[in-house]
Amino acid sequence: MSKSTQPIILKKSENNKNQRQKNEPQQPKILTKSNSTNETNQNHQEKNSQQQQHQQKKETEIQSEVQPMKNSHRFMFPHFNIDSKTFDFLDNDNTDFLVVAAIGVKNVGKSTLMNIIADQQYVKLNDGNFVGFSSDHEIFPTVKEQVYEGSTIDMFITTDRVFVLDPSPLAHNVQRRDMIVAESDDLKMLIILLQICHLIVIVHSGYPDLTLLRLLHLADSIIPSDVKHRPNFLYVGNNMQPGTKIKKLDENENHLMIPNLKHSSIFLHHDVQQTIEEYQEEVFMLKRYSLLNGDSDEIFNEKRWSQRVMQVMETLKGDYFLRKYDGLREKYHQAVDN
Repeated sequence: MSKSTQPIILKKSENNKNQRQKNEPQQPKILTKSNSTNETNQNHQEKNSQQQQHQQKKETEIQSEVQPMKNSHRFMFPHFNIDSKTFDFLDNDNTDFLVVAAIGVKNVGKSTLMNIIADQQYVKLNDGNFVGFSSDHEIFPTVKEQVYEGSTIDMFITTDRVFVLDPSPLAHNVQRRDMIVAESDDLKMLIILLQICHLIVIVHSGYPDLTLLRLLHLADSIIPSDVKHRPNFLYVGNNMQPGTKIKKLDENENHLMIPNLKHSSIFLHHDVQQTIEEYQEEVFMLKRYSLLNGDSDEIFNEKRWSQRVMQVMETLKGDYFLRKYDGLREKYHQAVDN
C-alpha cells in the first residue's frame, strides 16, 4: 500500500504581494495640521492685523496733527513765487476757516491792524492812560525796510483758523523809474488776493486813496468772467485825529474809523476798548463760506484753498492783458535807457 502524499499548499510570496500593492492606485493621503499649528498661525494673523491697525492709526494721527504758527511766514516772495512750505501749517480737512488780507499804501498802518487780528493781546490799555503795543505779541513787523524788493505777502494762521495776510504796500514806487514795474506787480498781487480771500481790509488815512482804488478796479476787470467769487471789503480809516468824523463816499460801503491810538487825547474822545472790539468783530463775525463758484458742490477745505492759490498763480502767468502790460514795461525801459 502506497503512502499517501501530503497536499502541497502554495503560498504567495511577499514579493508578489508588494508588487501588486505597488501596481494598485494609491488613495491620496489627507494631511491635517495639528491644533497647536492652527493656533500659532491664528495668533500670527491677529498680531499682524493689530500691527496694521496700529500703523494706520499712527499715520492718521500724524496727518491730523496741525503744526501751529508761532510767527509770520513769507507766503509769497518777489516774482510771485509761493512758498509751499506754508501749506504744512494747513488743516487739510477743515472747512471752517477765514482768509483776511489788508491792502494799503505805505505808512497807513495796515500791519498794525493785521497784528490786532492775529493776536488779541497785541494792544495794551495801560489803566486808561495810554495805549501800548506789545512787542512780544507782534506777529507782523511794523518797522520795515524802505527798499522796494517786489510784491510780497506774509501770512499767519491763528488758532481759530483765521489766515491773516499782510501784503507789501501798494503804489510804493509811484515816483521812481520802475513805476510801471511796480504797478504791474501791484495788479498781479491784487488779482491774487481778490480770488483767495474772504475779506480784504482797505486801509487808508482820511479818504480812500484814489490810486489804490484805481488799481483795485483795474485788477477786478482783469479777472476772468467765469470766476464768480469776489471778497467782502472793509474800508478802514486808520490813524485818524481823535474826534474826527468823515462822511462815507458811498452809504453802502462797510466803513470803520480807527483813531490814532497813540494820540495823547485818545481817551477823551473814544472808548478804545470798544473801538478795538468793533474792528475785530467786523472781521471775526464774517461768514466763512466757499470761495468756489456758487454752482460748485465741491467741499472747500484748507487743502482745496491751497490748490486754488496755485491755480490762480498758473492762470496769472498766461493772462493776455498782463503779458501785454509786461511788454509795455519793457518798451518803457528801453525808451528810458535810450
